[in-house]
Amino acid sequence: MVPEDHPLCIGATGLSPVVDKIHMAHVRDADLVFTIGFDPVELRSDWIAPWDEKKQTVNLDLTPNTHHVYRSSFEYAGSLSGALHALVAAVPKRTPGRWLDADLDRYRRTIQHALASTPSKGIGPYQVAAALREVFPRDTIATVDTGSHRILINHVWQSFEPRRLLQSNGLGSMGYALPSAIAAALIFPKHPVLAMMGEAGLDMVIGEMALLAHHKLALTLVVFRDDTLSLIKLKQSRMKLPETGVVTGSPDYVMLAEAYGGNGFVVNNMVELKKVARVALNSKRFTLIEARINPAEYSHQM
Repeated sequence: MVPEDHPLCIGATGLSPVVDKIHMAHVRDADLVFTIGFDPVELRSDWIAPWDEKKQTVNLDLTPNTHHVYRSSFEYAGSLSGALHALVAAVPKRTPGRWLDADLDRYRRTIQHALASTPSKGIGPYQVAAALREVFPRDTIATVDTGSHRILINHVWQSFEPRRLLQSNGLGSMGYALPSAIAAALIFPKHPVLAMMGEAGLDMVIGEMALLAHHKLALTLVVFRDDTLSLIKLKQSRMKLPETGVVTGSPDYVMLAEAYGGNGFVVNNMVELKKVARVALNSKRFTLIEARINPAEYSHQM
């Protein structure tokens, strides 16, 4: 709804506990919390009752709040556009001072510093996501699968227009990124389309790659490959459970991409990734980029 490079935008919330720790400190200090269509389906447990009844809160939504994950001192249920137009009309000519630009810049830098990571060996998922955002144009439609990489990408990939980062929110369905990217490329053929996924998510729907050459879709697939269901492995570890069923042992994606009529590349560092991503943007065929990632940073970000 708001471009992520807008001066007053500080990005996504509710997925990463590292980011939420920073966000919630400011929410507790806020004199007013204003929520618009704020669906708690994907919020982490830290968001359950995040403020007490004394907090000044206003919630605008299509339907009344019956979940009570967070409470509001004032609630409006109905037309969001109608409510927002009425609020804009009621804004006084002189408004109270906002946060200083320096404070907002410091806030954003704090979040990015908390996420940024350079592994001691190999290429990290943060580096992959940041490099792709640097290379791909502003109007790119990105899709992201379910897993540790999705939580990270929500805080690294910036969107500047509505519906530019598509994901299976709430249901968290693995295998989502590739078919949704195909649909996006068919509906919006003039936009670059990028699908980001783990190898297990791709393995579930790998036959969908046959549609890419058939429909002449020159989109880009990036596989965050670590041969592990990293999010499940991390949860098993934190619950002190034995590691079970999290090693994937996936195939040679470069050969598969070529077999399906596309380009295939393996990258092990940032220089290779940026070079290949630019090649993909100018290709007449689809391109699969297998990024061999070091998943160690997930344990610090989840």
